[in-house]
Amino acid sequence: MNGRKTLATAIEDYRELVAGNNYYVDKTLLVQKLLDRNSKVTLYARPRRFGKTLNLSMLDYFFNIDGSGKGLFDDCALARSERPYREEMGKYPVISMSLKDMKKDTYELAAGKFRSVCGKVFRRHQYLMDGKVLSPKNREDFQAAMDGVLPEDDLPDALVLLMEKLHEYHGQPVVFLLDEYDVPLQAGYLKGYYDRILDLIRSLMSMTCKTNPHLRLAVHTGCLRISGESIYTGFNNPSINTVLSSTCGDCFGFTPDEVKALLEYYGMGGLFGTVREWYDGYRFGDAEIYNPWSVISFVVENRDRSAVRPEPYWANTSGNDLLQTLIEDSVSGNGSRGELETLLSGGTVRHSVREQINYADMKMDSTALWTTLLYTGYLRTADFPNQLPSLDDLELQLPNREVAETLKHHLDIWYRQTIPTWNRSGLVQALAEGNAGEVRFQLNRHLAQTVSYHDRAENFYHGFLAGLLASMDGWRCESNRESGNGRPDLIFFTRDSMDCAVVIEIKPASSCDDLAGKARQALDQALERDYVAAFRRTYHTVRVYGIACFNKECLVLAGE
Repeated sequence: MNGRKTLATAIEDYRELVAGNNYYVDKTLLVQKLLDRNSKVTLYARPRRFGKTLNLSMLDYFFNIDGSGKGLFDDCALARSERPYREEMGKYPVISMSLKDMKKDTYELAAGKFRSVCGKVFRRHQYLMDGKVLSPKNREDFQAAMDGVLPEDDLPDALVLLMEKLHEYHGQPVVFLLDEYDVPLQAGYLKGYYDRILDLIRSLMSMTCKTNPHLRLAVHTGCLRISGESIYTGFNNPSINTVLSSTCGDCFGFTPDEVKALLEYYGMGGLFGTVREWYDGYRFGDAEIYNPWSVISFVVENRDRSAVRPEPYWANTSGNDLLQTLIEDSVSGNGSRGELETLLSGGTVRHSVREQINYADMKMDSTALWTTLLYTGYLRTADFPNQLPSLDDLELQLPNREVAETLKHHLDIWYRQTIPTWNRSGLVQALAEGNAGEVRFQLNRHLAQTVSYHDRAENFYHGFLAGLLASMDGWRCESNRESGNGRPDLIFFTRDSMDCAVVIEIKPASSCDDLAGKARQALDQALERDYVAAFRRTYHTVRVYGIACFNKECLVLAGE
C-alpha cells in the first residue's frame, strides 16, 4: 500500500519476515536478556499469539552454526546494544521443535505426532549420517527416528544422542528450542490421557535438559508454567519467566510506543485510542503491553475501510478448550459466577494465584481458574507485576474490551449447552396459562443461574429467553418474525396443533424502579401494533406478554 512494507499476520519465521518487505517490531534484545541471565534452561510463559514462536525462530537464526542467520541482524536493536553479542552469533548447532500440533484426541495420535516432529528434527541434521561420528547402531536409530518409526518412549534418549553427536561433529554444545511444550499436557488433561502424555513430556524435558553436558542452553515456551508434576524438579536453577516476572516484560507483545509507530506508519495514528480500548491493558513485568496479534489484525482489516470496525480477533484463534472447561466448572459449580459478573462490569476481584499449574489437581484447586485466566491473557493484575509484594491477594481485572467480548462469547457457549438441561416446563405452562406472576418467578429463577451482561441490554435478554424456549417438545420458537404491524421479539406456539400461541416483547430497564414502566411499554407496543395478528384466527388461545429486565430481575405483564 503506497510503497509501505507488508504487515503480515501469519509469518512466524524470522528470516521470512525480516528478509522480505515486511514490517517487523524488533524483539532482538531478547537475545541480550537471555545471555545476560546465563541460565542453562529458560521458560518463557506467555499467552498464545504473543510472539513466542517468532521469538524462538529469531533465536534459532541467531545462534545457528549453519550460517542461516547471516545478514539478518545487521540493522536491529541487538546490533545497537551497548554490549557486543556477536561472539555468540552463528556459533552453535540448534535443535528446534514445536509441540503445538500434539493437540490430539487420543494418546496414540499425540504420540504419532511426536514421532513426526522428532523425525523432522533428525532430518534437519541428517548430514551426520555422512560423517564418522555415528556408529552402526547409531545409524539404525537415527534412520528410524528420521522415518518416524522409532517408538516414542525411545525418542528422548535418541534426542540426547543427537545432541552428543552434534557436539562432537561441530565442537560446540547444542542450543535446544522447544515451542509450546504445554500443549500436549493440556490436550491430555482435556481428553483423558494426561498421565501417559505427562510421562512422555517429563522424559523429554529431563533427558534433554537436566545435567546434559552437550547443552549450551535451552529455551522453552508455553502459556502456563507446569511444574507441579516435577517437570522442572531437579533442574539446576532454571529461569522461569511468566507474566508475573519482573524482567523481559517488553520482549513479548507490543509496547505503546511500538503500537503508535506501527499505526503512524500505516496512516492510522488517529485510531490509537480505539486500539488502546480494545487491545491494550496487559502488564508484564514493568511493561504495558498490547496484544500483538489483535493490533496487527486490526490494521490489516481496517486500513482500507472508511468505517472502522474493531473485533475480538484473538477470540477467533485456537486454544480456548481449557478456558471453556474451567468456566463451565466455575459457573455451574464453585460459586464464581458473581465474580465473573464483577469483571464483566469493569470491576476487580481479589484472589490468590500460583506461579504453577498442576493439571492433576485442577478441578479441586480453588486458585486454578484465576491462575489460568491470568496466565493465558484473560486477566491482568491491577498493579504491575514488578510492584507486587506477593501472590497471596492479587487484585485482578479484565485487560481490555476484546477480552470482555471473548469471555462473554465463552459464557454464551456455556449457556447454549446448559439451558437445554434446565427444567423449563414450569415456564412453558405459565406462558400458556397467562400466569404473569408465575412467568416472572420462573424467569427470575433461571436468571439467577446466569452471569449478567451489563452492557448487552435487550440483546442478552432476548437471546436468553429464546434459548429457554428453544427445543421444547411440541413447541416452536421464532425471533423477529413479521406479524401485524411489526416484528415481535419472540413468538412461541404449539407445533402440531392450534392450541396456543404466545407473543413476547422485551424491554431493558435502567433500574429496578424502571421495570414497571418498561413492562407496560412493551405490552402496549405488542397490543397497539397487533403482533398477535398472525395467530388470532387460527389458534384457540393467544397470549401476549410485555417483559422488562434489569440485571437478574424481570417484571412481566400479560394480555390476550
